Amino acid sequence: MAPPSHLPSPLRAITNRLITTPSYALPHIVPHLASSLSSCSALLSAPENHSTKLGNEDAVIVHKLKTRLSSLLQDKSVEGRWAAVVLVKAAIEAGGYEILRTSGPWIHGLLGILTKPDPISTKTMTIITLTRIFLLTHQYQSLVRELTTPTLAKFIPSCLNLISIKDHSNTCIRANISTSLLETVLDAFCHLIPHHPATFRPPATQIQKILLPLVAPTPSMFGNQDERNSSPVPDLIVSDTAENLAQQLFVILHHCAPKTSSSAEWGTALRSVVESVHVTADQAFRAVIEDWEPRSPGLSTRPPRTSSNVTVQSPQNETLGLPLWTGIYAGTERLKGLLALLKTFIGSPTSSQISLPLALILELTERISLVQNGYHRRGSSQKINPEIGRDEREGLWSQVPSIHLEVLELLQTLVTRLDAASIPLHGAILEQIEWIFETEHWNRDVRADIYRLLGSLLPLSGPSLKKDALNSISEIIISACHDLLPLPTSADSDSTLKTTSQTNGKQAAPQSTLHTEALLSTSSKAYLPKTTSYPALEEASRNLLPIFLTFLSVNLPESVRTLIDRTAILINHKTAMKASILYPANSSKNAKASILPLAARACRGCVDGDLEAILRPRMPVLRGKKVKDLNIGEEEEEEEEEEEEEEEKGYEIGTMDLDATKQTHIAAISQVLLPSQDSSTSTSQDQLQLQASLRNIIDNNSKPKSKSISPSPQSQSPAPKRAYPSAQYTHHHSFTSSPKRRRIDSSDITDLPSSRDDGSVNIDGTDNNNKTMDFSGGEEGTSSNISPPPLQLEGVGEGGDKESNNSNSDSDSDDDIPQLHMDLDDLVAGESDDD
Repeated sequence: MAPPSHLPSPLRAITNRLITTPSYALPHIVPHLASSLSSCSALLSAPENHSTKLGNEDAVIVHKLKTRLSSLLQDKSVEGRWAAVVLVKAAIEAGGYEILRTSGPWIHGLLGILTKPDPISTKTMTIITLTRIFLLTHQYQSLVRELTTPTLAKFIPSCLNLISIKDHSNTCIRANISTSLLETVLDAFCHLIPHHPATFRPPATQIQKILLPLVAPTPSMFGNQDERNSSPVPDLIVSDTAENLAQQLFVILHHCAPKTSSSAEWGTALRSVVESVHVTADQAFRAVIEDWEPRSPGLSTRPPRTSSNVTVQSPQNETLGLPLWTGIYAGTERLKGLLALLKTFIGSPTSSQISLPLALILELTERISLVQNGYHRRGSSQKINPEIGRDEREGLWSQVPSIHLEVLELLQTLVTRLDAASIPLHGAILEQIEWIFETEHWNRDVRADIYRLLGSLLPLSGPSLKKDALNSISEIIISACHDLLPLPTSADSDSTLKTTSQTNGKQAAPQSTLHTEALLSTSSKAYLPKTTSYPALEEASRNLLPIFLTFLSVNLPESVRTLIDRTAILINHKTAMKASILYPANSSKNAKASILPLAARACRGCVDGDLEAILRPRMPVLRGKKVKDLNIGEEEEEEEEEEEEEEEKGYEIGTMDLDATKQTHIAAISQVLLPSQDSSTSTSQDQLQLQASLRNIIDNNSKPKSKSISPSPQSQSPAPKRAYPSAQYTHHHSFTSSPKRRRIDSSDITDLPSSRDDGSVNIDGTDNNNKTMDFSGGEEGTSSNISPPPLQLEGVGEGGDKESNNSNSDSDSDDDIPQLHMDLDDLVAGESDDD
């Protein structure tokens, strides 16, 4: 019967093939079946209690698969058990919780395989599968209680039995290095201890005893057993992977301590390692007289004196309990192993907050950095112990570069772990780097480690370095540039060699010497690629150039900065060239030319967003509200019209009663034209007659409309803004001034009364001192009674004096009244024409 069409996975086909294939043929098809199971996670992770018919069919297929795998775990053939281990791991990873909760029989079957004499490959896969199951169940507390805790206690002794050698009393003596299961077991323990520390607490001591010969091995002791060792050293050389895993597991064992003492356990182990390093260095460095003096309590000031006839060896009371060593090479190997273990302590995670003894660590690295192969440092030579033979001294100096490599890696780990918190330590670290580089710059590995360490230090403290530190770093920068530059060669080397080969005996040597000097001093040089390549050194140098330009560009000497730019151009280092453009040199002299054209040429034909942004910077588009297009001229005209309307409205006076206004103006004009009341010639009849005439003029010519009087072209003058238009009219009378009486001239009347729409009247006058007098007496939009000042007529005609008789005054007044009436009529008529 064909499989149901709803099944998206080949689970039915896998199950059928697994059932029908014989056990001996399973190893050939297991890789295909395991990869196919990963696509069946939907069915394997589905719950078994389906209510539908199709769901029941899927559950039956899953049940058949589980049954078949359980039977294969108990199979008699090795091929069947190996196939079962591989497929169980694939099924658990694909099915998740639903497969894990029913994996109890599988776990017991896998533990049984560890006790059987199966091949190493089967046991390796079994350890990996069980470790995977224990890690997957960690997030489910119910599964941890039901499956992991009971079975993990059986798993640990089984693994220890596989990697250890026991004596006749069934006591573990040491690790079985010959087995290939060592790395697998150590890796499994490293993953399981942080999740299940309580389960590993009882066997922690046994695990540590197995690890001691592995954390700092001494390969030079192979075949030369030390009689002082209570237990034999490993028969075979420990691999680097096994050594690294043993160091990690040695550090992780502090998780097994109680929660309240895990940090103290970690600190105690770290100090024990530091002390063991000092004890080892006391013996390994006995060929030189050290300049170092211990500052921390508990450290020996001088190693005990030993006879030169005695081979250098470790003391009997080893701090950590490591195997004893003999010989300078074994001592330096132990020293390097302990430094690597210390590096693992710093770089590994901890179960709780810990206190890191930075002073002890830096004091240790300082002591080792001061041992410098007997070369000069700052004018003083390395002191040599004359009691030690030459062979041991040269053996020490041959191993010093590799010891310094471990110191540099330790400092690198310290800076990486502390990050910005390590800035206070950078001064001491840079000083140690200078000591090491001064005498061992010829070593490629040392230079590469120094470049990597500077790459971690400079981004944190580069801009704040002092001038002395920059001078020492400048030598490292020059070395990094030389490690990247191609080898120079002369353009005419072939012709030179040909000329040299044609010379005879006596002239050959001088000409050859002359040619060599010319070759070295030639200005035209070409460059050839390097015949040998050191990827680690070149990578470290290339990564360091942009860091120099970014964080030291301001303080770098001009010659060093020029060398860096030249190197970046010659090796086509795009990142360094962009850094040089973004961080130009801070030169007090003439500004240097930018290498931007060279960088653009180097990036030609490729898409480089950073360089494109430098070459063609684009400002972002400013987006705002849409503004309509307006005609500027029309807008100005509209604004002017609005201002004029505001001016007219602003200067309007409040409404006044027209009759009261007429009476006020009649009284004012009559008071001006008529003599004062104290004159004997003035009569009430004359005053009444004048007022009647003025009343007729105002009644006939005044209108309720508000009109503006246009100024005449002859008397028009530029008026200030917001000034009401005024007009001046000439009267045929002339008045003379008097010290007692005020004279009114025709120019004093600037605006005649004119009625507005609201009935307001505005009268302005100007005195002889050009002072404006406002007779309106009101604010804008208000009305008030006008009380003009008393003005009296002083005389008639020109030359009139103060002592004129009454008759003359009467006749002149009678004659002047009709003339005034005529002038006023002309004035009103002119106003109407203007309107």
